[in-house]
Amino acid sequence: KIVRLIQQEGLERGFAVDEEGGGGYTSLHVRRDDLQYKDAVISDDRWWDNTKEIYQEKEILYIATDEKNKRFFDNFAASHDLRFLDDYWDTLDLGTFD
Repeated sequence: KIVRLIQQEGLERGFAVDEEGGGGYTSLHVRRDDLQYKDAVISDDRWWDNTKEIYQEKEILYIATDEKNKRFFDNFAASHDLRFLDDYWDTLDLGTFD
């Protein structure tokens, strides 16, 4: 359901969904805490610098993360609209799942 909601928003911005049902936005899985080796944890600036060239202008970025401080993604938010799981919590009534 979340994918379809983000894709619809992407379609409204001119981003296409392909014949396999993918596209319309970009997603990132950013692990910051659990199961991380201490020397593998990188800064917010490095995350942005390592990935910024792959995003399209005005593209929605869906970020799946265990990072609790959303300010970590300020570099991304400066030029893209960000979406997180908790943005859909109420809309999809996710609090009712066991």
